[in-house]
Amino acid sequence: MAYLAKHRFLRQQRSSVRLLLWLWLMLAAGGAATAAESLSLYSATVPVQEQSQSEERRALRAGLAEVLVKLSGDRKALEQSEVAAALASPRQYATSFGFAGEGEQRVMQIDFAPQALDQLLRRAQLTVWPAQRQPLLLWLQVDRLPRGRHWLDYNSDPDLLAVISEVMAARGLPWRLPEFDLRDRLAVADNRALLLDPLQLDRASSPYTDAARGPRWAALRLVTRSDGSSRGSWVLRLGEELLQGELTAAPEIDQWRQWLHAVVDRIAASEAYLPVLQADELALVIAAVAEMASYRQLQQVLAEIEPLRAVRLTSVDGYRVELAAKIEGDRDRVLQALLASGYFRLADDAAQQSPAPDRLELIWRGGGE
Repeated sequence: MAYLAKHRFLRQQRSSVRLLLWLWLMLAAGGAATAAESLSLYSATVPVQEQSQSEERRALRAGLAEVLVKLSGDRKALEQSEVAAALASPRQYATSFGFAGEGEQRVMQIDFAPQALDQLLRRAQLTVWPAQRQPLLLWLQVDRLPRGRHWLDYNSDPDLLAVISEVMAARGLPWRLPEFDLRDRLAVADNRALLLDPLQLDRASSPYTDAARGPRWAALRLVTRSDGSSRGSWVLRLGEELLQGELTAAPEIDQWRQWLHAVVDRIAASEAYLPVLQADELALVIAAVAEMASYRQLQQVLAEIEPLRAVRLTSVDGYRVELAAKIEGDRDRVLQALLASGYFRLADDAAQQSPAPDRLELIWRGGGE
């Protein structure tokens, strides 16, 4: 047993030495990573009536408008003069497009050029909503014919699920419903949950909540009358922020679209940033980077994090690496994006520390949990 323990210790030591040697070689070479963004936000699927040049032009305009709203998080982005000019000639921003499907299922699938759209956002002075977007948990209680009052799940109300999917895809925000297993059903059986009590829904949401990122859920209670009009109430929890409100009577599907868009508007407003021409520099200190494979993965992850523009290794101390990062936006936006990726968590004593404006200290988790 002593021999095995000694062998294991020596193997760990050799791994640590190899990691340090490799990182110092990278440091000496001045390795840098440039931020890259998720390509899924740069594509659109637009329904079309027929395969024609006029429908092609219309679909390209609609697709570009959708993608610009996804990237900026701002539905008013289309009112900007720079954006209006781009919508007049959308084909120059497309990298590929084509028709697919038949009949009512016919669509045009379009991919747009990330670099060209990033430049357009900056010329138009639009906000940028980072691609690292934490899924939104939805507690949806509906009272409608023929089932009466019930919680929406993946097997009920396909028309409402289609509306949710449509709006969230158009806005680029991932979402999910509770599993409604025994644990969930017990959690929402209480009358307080039926009335959208925030504390009760916080407890019900805890199995779906990452402690590092905090609670992130929205709840809706909607009653639809036989004439098709609906009204209700809602709650939105984003970390420590809690918003509540009432919905006045409106046609049911319109009500759903308006509420979902309003929720996404609020989330985007809290996470988007305005790009700056001169990037600031922020020190990133990442602990628990124990192997060369971990450092390579760290590089790949940081290359996809917005609002990071470039990252350069500056020092190595055991399993801690320090990097100099060029950033757009402020420190809090960078922290939000890093935590939302699922690859980092705050240090256990972070709450007791005074945040330095030019420094972030995080722990590497080694996987998007």
